[in-house]
Amino acid sequence: MKKIFILVLTAAMLLTLASCGGATVSSTPKLSDGTVDLMDASWQKTADGGAMKAYLKDAHAKSVNKAVTDLSFKLFREIGMEDISSGRNVMLSPVSLISAMGIVENGAAGATLESLEKGSGISLDDLNAWYDAWSSTIMAEKDHSLKTANSLWFKDDYLDMSEDYLRKVREVYDADIYGAPFDDSTIEDMNRWADSKTDGMIHKIVGEEVKKQCLAAMNAVIFDDTWRDKYKEEDVHEHAFFNLENGDRQLCTMLTSYDEGWPYFEDENFTGTTRYYKSGYSINLILPKEGMDMADAVDKLTGEAYRKLIDGTENKNVYLELPEFSYDYSAETILDKLEAMGIGNLRPGEADFSPMTNDPHQLGISFIVQKTRIELDRKGTKAAAITIVSMEDGCTDPGEDMLRNIILNRPFIFVICDKQGVPVFIGTMEDITAGAEEDTE
Repeated sequence: MKKIFILVLTAAMLLTLASCGGATVSSTPKLSDGTVDLMDASWQKTADGGAMKAYLKDAHAKSVNKAVTDLSFKLFREIGMEDISSGRNVMLSPVSLISAMGIVENGAAGATLESLEKGSGISLDDLNAWYDAWSSTIMAEKDHSLKTANSLWFKDDYLDMSEDYLRKVREVYDADIYGAPFDDSTIEDMNRWADSKTDGMIHKIVGEEVKKQCLAAMNAVIFDDTWRDKYKEEDVHEHAFFNLENGDRQLCTMLTSYDEGWPYFEDENFTGTTRYYKSGYSINLILPKEGMDMADAVDKLTGEAYRKLIDGTENKNVYLELPEFSYDYSAETILDKLEAMGIGNLRPGEADFSPMTNDPHQLGISFIVQKTRIELDRKGTKAAAITIVSMEDGCTDPGEDMLRNIILNRPFIFVICDKQGVPVFIGTMEDITAGAEEDTE
């Protein structure tokens, strides 16, 4: 069975914190009467098209940007490897997870904050500075191919939120802030927000479990763009084949292109090329060497290995075959994977999120789930993700002229990057028929 793994750093995330009892992707949906918008206009974040470029002039900032890439590929491996090894299609968004966890991390202290910083390899101050520059740049882009949004929800009759925490979340993460009853109306509102911010790609992220929660931080990221170099009718082949690791073949639609002086990269493990979107974003298509198992390939593609591979890009004559595909994925054991990475002191009874509130509550993360979807066809690419981090209250009770052929008719890896090269999505494609089998809720 063929796998698809996209580390969607453009995805959408929801972090939910449970109790004992952005740049706007699209217009905010109408919410129920029980949900109160508590946003302070004086905390408004501003767009700055040159923010990321100015940020990266500093040597330390460049090292932080590399650390974000390293963390992205590490999350990709740790969270997706079990499913990749079992033949499942996998799609994740590291950027969305990093962003949503950043909202929560700003409310962490003591051993919990220390564990988050050490495990990620990025200090909270550095994370905030990086996200502020990255998101401000995205907000200012006129084409809006990549959009992100954040929101913070809390049980207003239970938690006395810290104004300092709310101000930081608003100023850095541009989060909408809502007081809500965490009942049926809140379930509807959160799912309506997720559906709106992913342009309808992901309709549902929470259910009845929300009624036991008292705080939720949500991040949405969506990428939607057309190819810079359009495919013509003669470039689309409806009856092509995709080869599985077990030797079986699946019928697919293949997109073909031939370009002279085109980006091409290769090392001892991978070959690949880059295709560009109209906005200037790009997708790196990475093909493991013949005979290499996908799990082994993903394990070898660390952040450092990825940078070296892409830095070695040369202009060659490239013939590419790229299949159309679409699929959904849900990762439900992210908290366990973070703990395996050394990020601990997050669960109820051991976590310290005291800066979030003025109350003596002992909030802790009980589970983290992310849902994603990608659609790639002859017109372009669209991808989104939603993540929920649920927290409970621990006080009560997760040759130079030679043609280079890149024939993607067998499992491959892809990385969708923004204009600064930040990996927004990372994925593997192994089962070309998965889109027909799975349904997005």
